[in-house]
Amino acid sequence: MSQVTQTQVATAGPKDPSAFTVELNAILMAMLTGHKGATRPATIYPGMMWIDDSADPVWILQFYDGTNDVAIISINSTTHTLAALSLANGGTGASDAPGAVTNLGLATAAKTDEANSFTKPQRIDATETVASLSGSKAPDVATYGKFDWTTSGDLTNLANPTLVASDVGREFRIKIDNAGAHALSAAGTYWKRINGTGLPTLPTGDCYLFCEVVSTSKIVYHFAESE
Repeated sequence: MSQVTQTQVATAGPKDPSAFTVELNAILMAMLTGHKGATRPATIYPGMMWIDDSADPVWILQFYDGTNDVAIISINSTTHTLAALSLANGGTGASDAPGAVTNLGLATAAKTDEANSFTKPQRIDATETVASLSGSKAPDVATYGKFDWTTSGDLTNLANPTLVASDVGREFRIKIDNAGAHALSAAGTYWKRINGTGLPTLPTGDCYLFCEVVSTSKIVYHFAESE
């Protein structure tokens, strides 16, 4: 520890030169070592910085604002690498970018959709692939933005997905590989076709549904066949 309880040389005198030297050296040593210690120096002023070594070998540079200490940066004195500041100290709690993304709650499959304003939901880039689909199926729009479905039998119901307010404005697409010439025989009440009436007839081969969530109970879609 290199801290002193008095950071000013006493002005009352006369003072013995050797005692003065000891006092001055202690103050200079505290300054040169960054007032390092396990606790805040007993004498401290607003704007003063000190090194907190209470978690040695991790040292934290603290800035005293007159009331509280504010962590500036943390370094491991053994490995000589910057250490992660905790979330509570204004850091990310991680030593790398992926960890920081996770700790800050940003680890999602979403990426910014530059075509939309930032007030709209982000486009999800993850793809759900179903190699053998038949019966009833609802797209999980909260997790995926693309759906690649290959039919192995009739799609008896394009079911309503679970939607919440934050899904409104979200766009997604469904690709159906209908090599077996299977039929789409029903759809939930949420599904509204905008380029035709009734359910589309699935062709033999690929077709697409380009969809947008317009409310928590309505999805409009454009149906297109692959050329």
